[in-house]
Amino acid sequence: MGFAYLQSDGHIQAHLPMMAVHRSYRRKGVGRALLEYAAPLTGALRVDLVTDTAEEFYASFEHRRFSGFRIYP
Repeated sequence: MGFAYLQSDGHIQAHLPMMAVHRSYRRKGVGRALLEYAAPLTGALRVDLVTDTAEEFYASFEHRRFSGFRIYP
């Protein structure tokens, strides 16, 4: 169905570098269930991520938006 890969320092910061849900299961709560299950397991207070394909999905969670840059040398 899908997976969520999170990295964490175990205290404050977690990062979601990759999450995927099979096309057939999208918009059925699978992505939300993955994050709601996995995020607390990291022990972190927050999860940071960058997306260019699922902005509306991530915006549906309690969040703060920050400006930033990703540099590609």
